[in-house]
Amino acid sequence: MHNIGEKCMEKKLEKKVLGVIEVRNIKTINLYNRTYEKAKDFKQKLEDFVVTSDIQVFENVTEAVKNADIINCATRSEESVFDHKDLQASVHINGVGSYLPEMREIDTISIKHADTIVLDDLHGAQHEAGEFIQAEQDGHFDFNQATLLKDLTDKNETEGVTIFKSVGAAYYDLAVTAGAYELLNA
Repeated sequence: MHNIGEKCMEKKLEKKVLGVIEVRNIKTINLYNRTYEKAKDFKQKLEDFVVTSDIQVFENVTEAVKNADIINCATRSEESVFDHKDLQASVHINGVGSYLPEMREIDTISIKHADTIVLDDLHGAQHEAGEFIQAEQDGHFDFNQATLLKDLTDKNETEGVTIFKSVGAAYYDLAVTAGAYELLNA
């Protein structure tokens, strides 16, 4: 059984949840937002998409993440949205919201203890992924030790704490657009 902990309900998060559900057998979705009503609204949107997973809304971030196997963060927060001590020993974290040096989604301790960190774009992350910039400045992370998305293989570590950080590299959007265009014109 998989659980998924969700953070901050932004429009792009809908697609992230639906994408995870496509590739994983998600039994439970735990939703959290600093504004409880937004989390309840997001639950309704997922149900409208006919998501059949059990969807729980939490007022407390600790309760939302403590049993999560996968955590999706999509927030513009300037402080991390969860505490590493509340996570399971084996958890995957997707960070897709913060995109400025002062923003933080993922706490430094999770970054420090991660077994695998995958970045969509090294240059972009070095200038935009605030939590990783801060972790490097604090001596808890080195960008050179991260795996780039383009270099990811099935041989990478998948146990323990794994993190994927996306700062939204435009060339990935272009590649997807080109692929979709080719399929439509085939």
